[in-house]
Amino acid sequence: MTSPGLAPRRRAIRVAGVLVALLAAAPITTAAATAPTRAGELFRCASVTPDLPNLYATSCDTDHWGPASDFVVADQSGRNAWMCEQGWVEGSLWISGRNCRRLATSGG
Repeated sequence: MTSPGLAPRRRAIRVAGVLVALLAAAPITTAAATAPTRAGELFRCASVTPDLPNLYATSCDTDHWGPASDFVVADQSGRNAWMCEQGWVEGSLWISGRNCRRLATSGG
């Protein structure tokens, strides 16, 4: 027979074990979500609002989340594109670019 105080202790140990496992997995998830962009990475967005040297874009084709550097933002048509030195990406929600310049593109 177990003592009455033993059951709550076992439960606490199990809960602590689950918490440790969850916390150990958290950095892996965070690291994947904030992996750096590759130089020249292209993001296509439904709406791009340039206010050079900055720009703001929404409804983008990426799941990247976090800082970005040396990337390209293009509108859906591909006729307009901008190269940005720095910025922040919030997944498909929005991109904020800094130190951007318009790229010459061929319309079609």
